[in-house]
This record gives sequence, C-alpha cells and structure tokens, in this order.
Amino acid sequence: KGMSKNLILEIGTEELPARFINPAVKLLKNLAEKKLKDALLSFKEVKTAGTLRRLTLFVKELAEKQPDREEEVLGPPKKVGLDEKGNFTKAVIGFAKKLGVPPEELELKETPRGTYFCYKRVVKGKKAEEILPQLLKDLISDLHFPKTMRWGDYEFRFARPIRWIMCLLGEKVIPIEIA
Repeated sequence: KGMSKNLILEIGTEELPARFINPAVKLLKNLAEKKLKDALLSFKEVKTAGTLRRLTLFVKELAEKQPDREEEVLGPPKKVGLDEKGNFTKAVIGFAKKLGVPPEELELKETPRGTYFCYKRVVKGKKAEEILPQLLKDLISDLHFPKTMRWGDYEFRFARPIRWIMCLLGEKVIPIEIA
C-alpha cells in the first residue's frame, strides 16, 4: 500500500453569517468525499469544521497517489483488422500506431459484438499533489451559500470575501489560487 499523508485546507473569510456555517461545513465534507473518490484518491476519513471566519477541511491519511490501473483500448473488429491472407490491414496498423505499439502487441478480445483487436495498458496513477490544486479549487467554487457576493472585479462568488487559503499535504504546501 502506498504512503498517505494528512491534508488540511483552511479558507479564511470575512465574518460569515452564523447560519451559513453548519450547512457549509456539511457540504464541504460531502463534496470533498465525492471529489476525492472521483479522483481515485483513497483516504481514511474527512472531517470539517467552521467558525465565523474560517472553514476547515481535514482529510486523514489521503493516498499520495492514485492507484495504477489497467485500461483496455478496443480497436477494429477482427474481420476488418485482418485481410484474407491473415495480414494486418491499414485499420489495425493505424490503431497500433496511434497507441505507439507494434500491431503484434495487440490482443484479440471476445466481446458480445464479436472479436476485436484490443490493447491493454497500465495507466500510471497521478500524484495527489498534481491533482489537488484544481480539485480543491473546484471544491471551493462548488460551495453554495444562501447568498453569495462578488468582491473586487472577480467573477468568483463566495458567501463573504475570502482573505486567505492555507493548504498542506503532510508538510508540503499545495498552491491554490482563487480569484
């Protein structure tokens, strides 16, 4: 099993209306769990907390990277891929070339729709620190409030102006830029 680190995200704001805090903290937890699962980043648990001036997300034992996964790419059907002499056709040669492999490395796979050329490859998992800046930015953008405001000339909306964001994965700062 890969290494894991704790993640902490803190959003510092101008004073939030008290009634906004509980719903925001619940939503922050639900969104974080969903987005991390969708990104294939495993974790032990997600906790959130809030005060009038800050919302905090704590992810316990977040995986440092996504798992590597095997992926199958389906190509042309066998009947299109081989000519009557059993040689590879342009269709298969083109498919293999697109994947950057020789046609000999392709396998034949039985599917409900017939036999197809197929290539299995391992997709390396990305590191959490590559995924998190955009994921957390989306997470903050998706926090909805009963009322939002814009500030400065930014398009971005939030319950109150955000004054600072702090994010650490283990000891490492994760850069997040919003508005």
